[in-house]
Amino acid sequence: MDYSSGYSSGNGQDIEVTVVDNETAIKDIYLKRVDSTISGTAKDASGNPIKWAWVTADARDPNKKSSSSMYYYGTGGSSDASGNFTINIPAGTYWVGGNMWYGSGYINPKKQKVTVDANNPASVDLVFRQADATISGTVKVDGASAGVSSFISAWSEDGGYSEASSTNDGTYSLSVSSGSIWHLKANYKSGSDVYKSKEHIVDMTNSTTDSEDITLYKKDYTLPDEITVTFDPSQQQTVNLDDGTTLNIPANSITDSSDQVTLTATPDIDLAEQDNAKPVAYGYDFSITDDEGQAIETFDSNITIEQTYEESWLGGDEFSTQTLENGSSVTTTSESGGVIDENELFPAYYDTSVSTWKDITNMTVNETQNSVSYQTNHFTKYALVTASDTTPPSAPTSITATAGDSKVTLNWTAPTDTDYASVNIYRSTTSGSIGTKVHSAITTTSKEDTGLTNGTAYYYTVKAVDASGNESINSTQYSATPSTTSTTTTTTATATLPLTGKPALIDQITVIISNWLAL
Repeated sequence: MDYSSGYSSGNGQDIEVTVVDNETAIKDIYLKRVDSTISGTAKDASGNPIKWAWVTADARDPNKKSSSSMYYYGTGGSSDASGNFTINIPAGTYWVGGNMWYGSGYINPKKQKVTVDANNPASVDLVFRQADATISGTVKVDGASAGVSSFISAWSEDGGYSEASSTNDGTYSLSVSSGSIWHLKANYKSGSDVYKSKEHIVDMTNSTTDSEDITLYKKDYTLPDEITVTFDPSQQQTVNLDDGTTLNIPANSITDSSDQVTLTATPDIDLAEQDNAKPVAYGYDFSITDDEGQAIETFDSNITIEQTYEESWLGGDEFSTQTLENGSSVTTTSESGGVIDENELFPAYYDTSVSTWKDITNMTVNETQNSVSYQTNHFTKYALVTASDTTPPSAPTSITATAGDSKVTLNWTAPTDTDYASVNIYRSTTSGSIGTKVHSAITTTSKEDTGLTNGTAYYYTVKAVDASGNESINSTQYSATPSTTSTTTTTTATATLPLTGKPALIDQITVIISNWLAL
């Protein structure tokens, strides 16, 4: 809808119509009245106005994954030369944020929640932050000793965004803001092979520096070939890409004095991950030029893109190990989209001027054909995305710690969450302190922790991890003390960790010791 009409699209839900021979189907379409506003000023920490910032109002809570049944409303607008902005919007509750080109040196402002209606508009001042913290490390392919050059993007749970490229030796440095939790992911390609990291979650709440090494895993799919097509824009064109994606270009939709134009479709994995936009697998960088090689920025009318996907891309990380002919092994993973329902997918294009993904609302998901159709009047980077997930999974249950000679065996029952992926195990020699992560990405329901010192009590915390890298918030510890082979000790001890992670008094300890003396 044209917002100047005073109305916007409805709840966003597709209207299903069954057409029967010799009958007329009638469906009413309900619109939302645009009868309120969100206005304010975009500025820096010193109060100076920031012009041409992109301001968004989105009905999705950035700290909760949208369910497949949620049809959300979102819109945006730019601040003017004085930093002022006004967004016309229907009544509702929204999270208001802002974006600037990442090279500007600013970190996006914290998102603010507002509720508006016809009688109660909202005023919001968005303060863009300066980067005051650094996350650095090395990016390597699984099993390799040398680092690689890769693309790294990071988003914070309060609206921030940053990106960087690692050098040829794999080292990288991300400029971020302190006081928040950041999510990192790296992508790399070698020929048509795709490598991606798991999502790393880095807590910068009380820190200005952090070291985070990143491991890349080979994906179980490859990139399609780049396609270049030259055609007469006065004629209708259908361009078919190697993965089944199609572009339908109406005659004269691309008006140019040239008799021939050239379209290039380049598969791309250097795609930013942000709080409400997590690209699935790969996207496309589309471009079109005239016969002199000049880029054609916009079209006279929309073209239609039908972009395909594989259902295997939508779940959580699944690891498999393959043995190569030379005897070495390589670990491959499926895509970690974390999508529960295909209707969670939506197309978006990347606006490089403000470093953010922008939704395309005129779209349809075809679950039968595994494709998403949408229309656009310009070319840039396009991808199928889904909302990022910051909701922690349920905790493992029935956890036990059984001591042996210089070892402890842990057993648990995995949670039944749809996006559950694995567990991380933390070990400490101090009750009430979580200690260090000693085992990660465990997909079984037991783990033997070896190389321990007999007679020393060890305290374990077993946390579930979902497909997006979120850990469960459970804090109960389980303790066991390894002993010599003449005695086997099974010990279960529970202690509640404080939220600060510092040692605390144990409210309750239950210890069960069973000894079998050697004959």
